[in-house]
Amino acid sequence: MYISTNVKILTDLNHNILQQSKSTEWRDGTGFVIWPCFFVILPKSIFIMKLRRIFFALMLLTGFTANAQNQTGAYIKFDKLVHDFGEMTAGDPAEVNFSFTNTGDAPLVLSNVRSTCGCTVPTWPHEPILPGKTAAIKVKYDSNRVGQINKQITVESNASNGTVYLKISGNIKKKPDEIMPVQNYDNSGTPFAQ
Repeated sequence: MYISTNVKILTDLNHNILQQSKSTEWRDGTGFVIWPCFFVILPKSIFIMKLRRIFFALMLLTGFTANAQNQTGAYIKFDKLVHDFGEMTAGDPAEVNFSFTNTGDAPLVLSNVRSTCGCTVPTWPHEPILPGKTAAIKVKYDSNRVGQINKQITVESNASNGTVYLKISGNIKKKPDEIMPVQNYDNSGTPFAQ
């Protein structure tokens, strides 16, 4: 039905253009049509092709504009989606806040925020975030594990842009061995009192 409707519209459009091209105000007497939009003289077939292209371009533009205007509801927008802790030593604090704003027109509710493992613990606001308001998800990583960090945090909400994925990365190095103070010994093997 959609295709047949468009064919009908194009047929009517072509008929109207041909009828108008027969009038003397659009023709120069040699069979060429004067295109009033750009004041260019074009043969009838080129004029019709150009008009079809403009028609389809306007139809596409109208469709995209209508789609953009139909976005309603909550919309979650994060300041950043990835945080790199860089080089860290085991045991160093590893916390980051992922700030976000509800840029939609309805309250935003975070239904679930989860990580890929138990070493990453997210905390989030459980109350609705009103339109235009900002909040944060706090992510704490257990940095007592040595090696590369590549963890993902999944944020589920009622936002129209769906599920959002946050990522943390970094490299945790082993703590340097603690240096024990050197004790002085006499020949008897007992330490000197200091």
